Amino acid sequence: MRPYPTLPPVEEGILTRCINLALRLAANILRYLWRRLIQQPVVGLAYLAVALPAAALIIQDLRQRLATTAAPRFTAPARMWPLAEPLDPLLVATLAAAIVAVVAFDRYMAYRANKRQMQQRRAANPVRIEDWVLGRAYRRVWNSDPGEFKLEPTDELYKLTAEHLRTHLIVVAPTGSGKTRSILEPALQLFKRTGAAAIYFDAKGDDLDPKDFHLNFDLDNPQAGIRLNVWSGRTPREMGERLGEALIPEAGPEKAYFTNNAKDTIAGLAAAHHRAYGGMPSLKQLLSYLRDPDCRADLAEELRNAGIPDGDDELVDLRRIEQLTEQKYDALGSLDTALAPLARGEIADLLATDGRGYSIEELLRQPVRIRLALPVGRHPRVAPVIGR
Repeated sequence: MRPYPTLPPVEEGILTRCINLALRLAANILRYLWRRLIQQPVVGLAYLAVALPAAALIIQDLRQRLATTAAPRFTAPARMWPLAEPLDPLLVATLAAAIVAVVAFDRYMAYRANKRQMQQRRAANPVRIEDWVLGRAYRRVWNSDPGEFKLEPTDELYKLTAEHLRTHLIVVAPTGSGKTRSILEPALQLFKRTGAAAIYFDAKGDDLDPKDFHLNFDLDNPQAGIRLNVWSGRTPREMGERLGEALIPEAGPEKAYFTNNAKDTIAGLAAAHHRAYGGMPSLKQLLSYLRDPDCRADLAEELRNAGIPDGDDELVDLRRIEQLTEQKYDALGSLDTALAPLARGEIADLLATDGRGYSIEELLRQPVRIRLALPVGRHPRVAPVIGR
């Protein structure tokens, strides 16, 4: 069975294209007129009573002129109803002015309606001091020709509220693209207006002006800042566990043994010192307990003098620490390495352990803005630990 021959595609002529374009334009005009008649009857009636008859007369006048020009000599051209002859140019200009007036009236009424609708929306949903207005909201509309989405502006405002800011947000952009100016500084202004508590980690040390904050913690300028209390928690053991988690972050399942031992060691030393002396140890004392067996022996002796039985958790923890330090591989070496830079010089003075500094829990309960300047580039070992 022979296949039917494929017919060549039929190309549309200019006349066909013009007819299709005219029909499509007429359909769009009729749809628009119907919509305006429903939305605002006065405007629709103005189109029907003034604009459409005026446009029809102008079209018929053009046809009459073409017919007069194309007619043979000494013959009368075809009559274009309702015209018997071309219109006076002044009358044509008047008809055109009437059409322009109707279109202008339509645009004015649409502007008033949009303005009234925007005022109603603002009255129903006013901008509050708690809102962060980013700009105008846009609506995405599908445009079938040429087949793509188009963004249309609306009268609504795009806002971020406190509820949005309580969720996670990540901003990814290259250096110098405006992350600080476009996100951080407007957020800081919002926090100022609302009196919100905010903690800002400045990883470069010079992102924002310290004057915009109530309190500043600055590794590069210790004398001008506040002191941070490293102890935070309900019990001495919990405080030690939190400090241990900051010193030794999770490093994967293969190193869980060393990580857990480091955390348990800090928790045990903090709990033992608190029970023996009634207060939390300083970072230098913790470092001495880690490095010096005589210091640990003195701490154990102090516990026994206070009447603590050998089976209590504190003495059991100290014996476990002795076993770890006596092993061939250094199970607590990473803990010593992480703690050592915090217990020296000006850094040690910035980190309070006697209750006189600020804890993060205390700061969050107050409507204050805090800047923690932790320049990682200049303090690669200390800044990440303090940040955690």
